[in-house]
Amino acid sequence: MKKKVLGILLAISLLLVPVMAVSANISSCPSNWKVDVGDPGVVPPGEGQPGIAMAGWGPIEPATHGGNWGGIAPDDCRVMWEGTDPPNESLRCATITFTCDGCAFPTYLEWRALDGQADDGYTIKIDGVLVHTYVWSGNTAETWYTASQVLTGFNLPNSKVHVVEFCATGPAWASFSTYGQGAIDWVILGTDPCGGNGPKVSLTTTILEPEPEPCICIDVCPSSLSFGPLYPGDTEEHEVPLLITNCGDVDVDVTVTTDPTSSFYNDNLFLEVGSSWYSLAAWGETIDEGDSLEIDAKVEVPDPYAATTENGTLVFWATAA
Repeated sequence: MKKKVLGILLAISLLLVPVMAVSANISSCPSNWKVDVGDPGVVPPGEGQPGIAMAGWGPIEPATHGGNWGGIAPDDCRVMWEGTDPPNESLRCATITFTCDGCAFPTYLEWRALDGQADDGYTIKIDGVLVHTYVWSGNTAETWYTASQVLTGFNLPNSKVHVVEFCATGPAWASFSTYGQGAIDWVILGTDPCGGNGPKVSLTTTILEPEPEPCICIDVCPSSLSFGPLYPGDTEEHEVPLLITNCGDVDVDVTVTTDPTSSFYNDNLFLEVGSSWYSLAAWGETIDEGDSLEIDAKVEVPDPYAATTENGTLVFWATAA
């Protein structure tokens, strides 16, 4: 039986600033994923819904300790800094982890918080990146408010897992040991599929000697990699790895070439698997049916090298293993 060959073409360019464009892998992460903090149910938007993990939050309120809580009842909430006596500084932060079925970029965050009797200031980080700081208004009337933050300018990673972290910043108040501090009602994380933060790239698939079976398919994302401005002699590794997914029904051997032949990328672009780096000509991997492979990419600019624009096309080839 003759082997079926599939090629995925990826455009790359360099103005001593390489940009690699790759195909997008559609994610099944909900575009606006809501978590009702304090609702332990498994039906969305409950905390127990598939793909959601909660850590560090205080008990459900006001069911646990009573009190007004800004008149939230019959709804519920939790605090990001759980009450203890004395206050435990190591418990100031609480997280919600969103696990998608495919790669996705965080693009938008919305939440409902209590501006209450305490200094309810806090920070929000997503995947370790600070995206929002709230300074307490001084209001002691216990008022719920809704806030939002656009995330597209923070260069957040393309990943299947995203962690939203709330951290209380104010000093513990008089009734902290009972109620804790920094109440949150609900959180919504907005996402775009892999490639949603970058330019859209058309995908060309070339199939030689087509046969009904087997089905050979690979997806590559994200849609662009920028190594930043580089000088002769510089080496730069991109912070976001390439994700190659075998979306067919057979194991595949994957190789990479440039088309048309690009001496710059053939000589100076390297791909890594594990702890070893390979030139394009030497790189090759087998990906089992249904599996994915993450690879890092780096470029090494020769010294000397004249300032110029390098253009080429990077092609990942898949053949039945």
